[in-house]
Amino acid sequence: MVRDAFGHETTRVVGADQATGPSPIAESDRSSKVLRGSTGIATIGGRRDLGTIGFATPPASDDEDAQFALRYASTALGLLKAHLQAMGEIENRLSRDLVEDLLDAAVTPEAAEARAAAQGHDLRAPHDVILVAWPTPEPMSEGLHDHAINQVRQAMARQRRPCLVARRRGVIVILAHSGVDIFALYNDLCRGLERPDGQVAIGEPALTPQQIPRAFAQARRALTARQQSSKPYGATAYADLGVTRILAIEENAAEVERLISDWLGGLLDYDKLHSTDLVPTLAAYLDRGGNYDETARALSVHRNTLRYRLARITKISGHDLTDVDTRLNLHLASRAWMERHQPPGRS
Repeated sequence: MVRDAFGHETTRVVGADQATGPSPIAESDRSSKVLRGSTGIATIGGRRDLGTIGFATPPASDDEDAQFALRYASTALGLLKAHLQAMGEIENRLSRDLVEDLLDAAVTPEAAEARAAAQGHDLRAPHDVILVAWPTPEPMSEGLHDHAINQVRQAMARQRRPCLVARRRGVIVILAHSGVDIFALYNDLCRGLERPDGQVAIGEPALTPQQIPRAFAQARRALTARQQSSKPYGATAYADLGVTRILAIEENAAEVERLISDWLGGLLDYDKLHSTDLVPTLAAYLDRGGNYDETARALSVHRNTLRYRLARITKISGHDLTDVDTRLNLHLASRAWMERHQPPGRS
């Protein structure tokens, strides 16, 4: 018999007179003689990552017929493993290609639905677009890529949410039937990847394939907001971003640029001229509610260095950082500038 990695019996090899269909092993007189009429279970040998091969009632160690049957079964199991790996690679490639086309709006809804259906996935249902970013050793091996994606698939299976999964620019993208619990997903991945320092972000539900690029852009904003926050690890929904959503609306682009220019113009000019980081320092300080210790740790600078920078910011900008309304406007302006002008993936 053959057992999978979980110990479940997947194939029972019997003698030719018991088989319901042709079997390469059952057709061998030498192996069927050993296997016929056995009772009980005892594992003889195994393949760690696929399953085990065993005989009922272990034969003597010097039984040539048993050794022949075991080698024959091992060969068959090796072929099965190669087949499963090939099918998995094809499935992953098809899933990745479809996800890429959907995110880039490079496929019609009808064609996308047909391609998804060929993979056993219903694209007509509302979908969540979820991004998973987790630190990994560099350079990352293909095995680690596979491990992370497998953990994502297993976590989604536990939530019973059909999904397509792909990796895009270092981030895992999940297109899943709506209703995903991103907090349960984050906790699952913390356990599976054995480190609680990643991020999960989700956009608003995409009701049609045409809305998937929009939901993807929203998830990216949510991911960036989480990475740039004082608590960079965890799960974030775009719907919970509050004022950051208003700053991200394209129709407000001109007003947002004016906000940045009015409140940060002098500091930005100074940073550009002197190659300093006064605006990022101000943003970090305001994001942490004016907490000196947290800001200094986030910027990897000494408290005295931070005090000096804040004094320079007050002098150059002319703004009073102790005034509530001033702090609010500076915070909005710095958030908008970070969202629009900092490199993607900054944490």
